[in-house]
Amino acid sequence: MVVDAMNHGTRDSKAIMSITKLSPFVASKIIKNYPSIRSSLPDLRTLFHTMINLEYQIKTGQLPVDLFWSTVKASVGKGK
Repeated sequence: MVVDAMNHGTRDSKAIMSITKLSPFVASKIIKNYPSIRSSLPDLRTLFHTMINLEYQIKTGQLPVDLFWSTVKASVGKGK
């Protein structure tokens, strides 16, 4: 929610705290780290999509559970 608010131009910490109901400490830390958070969003989206696909494959029997973590590690390593 903080990243969404900042992407829409909200930079005031009090406004962000009001919108998100976060404590001042947490909101200030997120605001401070916003540039690095924003730059890592594509990698996070890729990771979550990979996890969703792996979950589906496990639940439908297409991927043995013991291969899950090695597949996750391999897909995370691709982004580096």
